Amino acid sequence: MVYCSNCRAANQSGHYCSHCGAPLGPGGGYQPGPHHSNGPKYVEKTCLRCNGTGSEILGGKCKGCGGAGAVLVKPPPRICGNCNGTGAGDYGATTKCSVCGGCGWLNAKRLI
Repeated sequence: MVYCSNCRAANQSGHYCSHCGAPLGPGGGYQPGPHHSNGPKYVEKTCLRCNGTGSEILGGKCKGCGGAGAVLVKPPPRICGNCNGTGAGDYGATTKCSVCGGCGWLNAKRLI
């Protein structure tokens, strides 16, 4: 297992990171040792757009969490200042915030 020096994603092999596309270089990235982690640690937080239900108000899967009801957030958890944690985009509640991706948290990624 080789880890990208740019985004810390795990890669089986190859010359480019399968996550961010950065070149892995002649050494193939880095091998984690006792001073390295396998990437950033995330904490699970309730999706602020759907309040953990996984559903949109008008029906369908939540656009912020993809229906999981929660997202993984890189510590420290911070509420998005663009949408004030609502997840709503610039054109109302039916669109996703362009900064947080619709979940209401900064530096978040979906569980699913």
